[in-house]
Amino acid sequence: MSTVTNPGNQSIGGEWTVMGLAKSGYITKDYANIYLDNLLNKLESTNGVLSAQKYTEYSRVVIALTSLGYDASSFCGYNLVKPLGEADKVKGQGLNGVAYALIALECGDYANPKVPADYTGKIGTRSSYKESLVKAARANGGWTLMGQNADVDMTGIVIQALAPYYTKDSEVQKEINKALQFLSESQMDNGGFATVGKETCESSAQAIVALSSVGVKLNDDRFIKKGNNVLDGLLRYYIEESGGFAHLLNGKCNQMATDQAMYALVASKIMAEKESSAGTIKPFYDLVKHKAKGKKLKKINKKTLKKQIKKTKAKIKKQKRAVSSKNIQPVTAAINSATVTKHKKHKKHKKAKKATTVITSSISTTVVATEHNNKKVTSKKKEASKTNILLPLIVIWIIMVVGGIVFFKKSGGKNV
Repeated sequence: MSTVTNPGNQSIGGEWTVMGLAKSGYITKDYANIYLDNLLNKLESTNGVLSAQKYTEYSRVVIALTSLGYDASSFCGYNLVKPLGEADKVKGQGLNGVAYALIALECGDYANPKVPADYTGKIGTRSSYKESLVKAARANGGWTLMGQNADVDMTGIVIQALAPYYTKDSEVQKEINKALQFLSESQMDNGGFATVGKETCESSAQAIVALSSVGVKLNDDRFIKKGNNVLDGLLRYYIEESGGFAHLLNGKCNQMATDQAMYALVASKIMAEKESSAGTIKPFYDLVKHKAKGKKLKKINKKTLKKQIKKTKAKIKKQKRAVSSKNIQPVTAAINSATVTKHKKHKKHKKAKKATTVITSSISTTVVATEHNNKKVTSKKKEASKTNILLPLIVIWIIMVVGGIVFFKKSGGKNV
């Protein structure tokens, strides 16, 4: 859910992601609504036509909608089950198209679709698709998409498609048992599987879903090789750093491999729960959860769905704003902190500058005062020096004057 944030009408990051999450119980209503919104937009833009040739497009959508509890034959005015009645188009993709058409029809217990009046080809039904799959089985067991030799992937998918008939139809049971033997013989010592000589995550995933669909335990002796079971084989592709799975061993994370591994793990979990509770094993694609409670799949119209989607979009927008605000707060706090620090530094600098000015002023005043005092002292010294010079001269002058007067009187003024 954190990686595929915008699931739409597509094979990778689309219906399989939605189905796996829905089957696991982890999907949220808002996440489902994102997918439904994208699907509705696609249907409106194409006038309800998902593909003119690849009818697995319809099968995949029917499976996804059913897993969400919606009736795919009445989704916003579109009958997405109806195209699956056109056998010629369904079989145009080979055994793969037939298998998924049967899975789609069975998953929601849908009635055989009514084809358009202008359709002139063969009509497909659940029964006819079942018979086609049984007839296509290889002599040594299993099925293949092409060629004569069975392959693990196609064998696993066909077992899943025929699983609802396993305990009801002897011919189906016979072919599935032969196919299980083929899978057992194909299993590698590490617990995994290979298709056309190449060991892949998807091969292990399809084998696990197939076994769980017909009630074969994962620790069944037939599927343990050198102490490794099918789940051990799958988990070798797990990438802990990303939480996803690789297509090939030691490869990079792959969305298709992750989707298939996810619903294989869900199948394993369901098997384990059924075993512990001694419950009845049901086909993995038995998606009618409401059937046991006497309820039917939900039919929904455009108005109701768009109202539902509008609420989800408003909620997501609000959440994004909250996340954005949460992310901004630390930044704002940092900016505010920096501003306060800068202000404090400026204030401190200003105060220091003022103190420096006062000190400088004080020093200047002191220097000026000192200079003034020095000048005053110097002036006094000069004045004292002048006094010290004049005083003897005055004394001498007085003596001379007095001496002259005395001399004048004695001489009678004659010699003056």
